[in-house]
Amino acid sequence: MLKSRHRSSLAVLLVALGVVMSSCVSSGGSSGAPQSGQVEGQPKIMTIGVARFVNVLQRRVVGAVAGAGEPGIFWIAHDDLKAINAGADSPRLATKLPALADGDWVLNPGGSMDVTWKLRPNVKWHDGAPFTSADLTFAFQVYKDPELPSEYQGRNFRLMESVSAPDPYTFVVHWGRPFVEGTDVGGLHPMPRHLLDETYRTNKASLEGHPAWSSQFVGLGPYKMERWEDGYQVQFVRFDDYWQGRPPLDRVIVRVIADGNTLVANILAGEIDVILPISITLDAAAELRDSGWDGQVLPFLDLPSLRRFDIQFRPERARPTNGLINLRVRQAMYQAIDRDAMAAVITARMAPRADTWFAPNDPDYVKIESAIPRYPYDPARARTLLVEAGWTPGPDGKLIDQATGQRLEIEIRGEPSFQREALIMQNDWQAIGAEPFVHNIPAALAGDREQKTLTTGGAFTNGQYQALLDTHNSGRIPSAENRFTGTNSGGYHVPEHDALMIRMSSAIDPDERIQLHRQMMTEFLANLPAYPLFFTPQAVQAVKSVTGIRGTTTFNMFEWNKQSLR
Repeated sequence: MLKSRHRSSLAVLLVALGVVMSSCVSSGGSSGAPQSGQVEGQPKIMTIGVARFVNVLQRRVVGAVAGAGEPGIFWIAHDDLKAINAGADSPRLATKLPALADGDWVLNPGGSMDVTWKLRPNVKWHDGAPFTSADLTFAFQVYKDPELPSEYQGRNFRLMESVSAPDPYTFVVHWGRPFVEGTDVGGLHPMPRHLLDETYRTNKASLEGHPAWSSQFVGLGPYKMERWEDGYQVQFVRFDDYWQGRPPLDRVIVRVIADGNTLVANILAGEIDVILPISITLDAAAELRDSGWDGQVLPFLDLPSLRRFDIQFRPERARPTNGLINLRVRQAMYQAIDRDAMAAVITARMAPRADTWFAPNDPDYVKIESAIPRYPYDPARARTLLVEAGWTPGPDGKLIDQATGQRLEIEIRGEPSFQREALIMQNDWQAIGAEPFVHNIPAALAGDREQKTLTTGGAFTNGQYQALLDTHNSGRIPSAENRFTGTNSGGYHVPEHDALMIRMSSAIDPDERIQLHRQMMTEFLANLPAYPLFFTPQAVQAVKSVTGIRGTTTFNMFEWNKQSLR
């Protein structure tokens, strides 16, 4: 029934295309070239559809709301020191990634460290000015300015104590202590000093609203700003002096279409070439994929988020008393969840279940795989473990604790967006005799961390996949002092885990880090303070003629192209 309803909705979209198209054409007529492919000899124009208003182009610009606009747009017009790609970062504006073996990542005797970046000498801003280390020192100064609060001041950026520029193509970051993410570029996104320095020095308060963040944006990317239509679309043209060479497209148009159905209708009609991630849901992307459409739905699997279920460990809150707080019960209930089926339903078969915090496409996965404790879906094994923990079926088949007479009533708490996985988990647990109940956090309180701390069983959450480890430090247990960083909602407190995390944060050597991860597999997954469930990707939709899109966190827009169709 669900599938037929999806197909019906697509049919309605197709019927309505004539109306949709007339409402989506620019008043300036700027997208007149065919969008499903380019006839040879005509300009190559790629039109990208996004759902969210494009209000700034500089990522996490001073004063801007984090995530404002579609983040993928940044890579059309700007560039960074490196590209972030699932454990295999690659240099961009830098000639190479700093490494201990090369001497450009130095651990100092006093406990600090210095990381040296060597910059490419042939990089230019869109106005022709050379990009130099001065642009990075300026960006660092702006982001560090306490009068201009930014997202970075509460992250790893705070460990960067100072920077220096020995020459125009050398940039050195001084860190207060050894830190494994020494090549983190947060807070180092280049800013054009030659355009912004005077404003910063003479009228700092006006920097937030400077047009250089939007309508007069000057960046380092393959395409430069041509036209800014506030709230509707942005047009870029090829930047012929781009450091990687001549970009393949003549023009890139980003069109804002807030309604997901209208976005899909536009790509079906060939009026747009690409829909960027987060603009439509995975369900809508899967519907498009399964409709017979002759296009591409590309799972965005690089650095995916991890859906997990955090267990309540506070004895004063955990119920029943011999429930999930008991290790055997935790193991049993984990093995009673059909995570393959859950992943297939929630991600529309675009991502796998999770056995750990490493995504299967992470280059280091093969190095840690043998250390992962496995909990395959096995209801029979789950029942055996529950019996060993003191839970036996009563006359009605429902599990009863022999010591207390309690029934295995487990709370499954989550925000409304997690309702489907909550119902799947509830059904799986009911099948082995438990009596789970779902507590939906009101939409008005979604995002309120305190709501998850109140669960008597466990709570769903979502986050970057390797953040799972840091989340469960005892220092992250919510309190009045850490209400912004208190992510350890279940109150998990194991000294061995804390000690391993301290070692992990300063383990610079890659081989040492792999060994620590293997140790943490044994400690963390044996104790199961949280259930890794499945990875949650995003998806790019593109017409058949588009090439060069790869599912990476840092889009390489220079590789995006359109084949000529005859």
